[in-house]
Amino acid sequence: MRDLLPTLLEYDPGMLAIIAHRWDVDIAQLDKREAAEALAAAMLDPARAEQEWKRLTDAERGALQTLLSARDH
Repeated sequence: MRDLLPTLLEYDPGMLAIIAHRWDVDIAQLDKREAAEALAAAMLDPARAEQEWKRLTDAERGALQTLLSARDH
């Protein structure tokens, strides 16, 4: 599995903004590297990840679980 920060650094600023909005991370005044680092920190925080998991619908959680199980094969 790829590391999160290098993956986020590959995204354009518009995609980072969309992800930041979903994760409630303010990146408005940050450059691309700082934005990616702030997002990675939020996404790797277990409490924040659990909060985001709870925001998903059952169908969204099912789709994510399918993706996660597919990477193991």
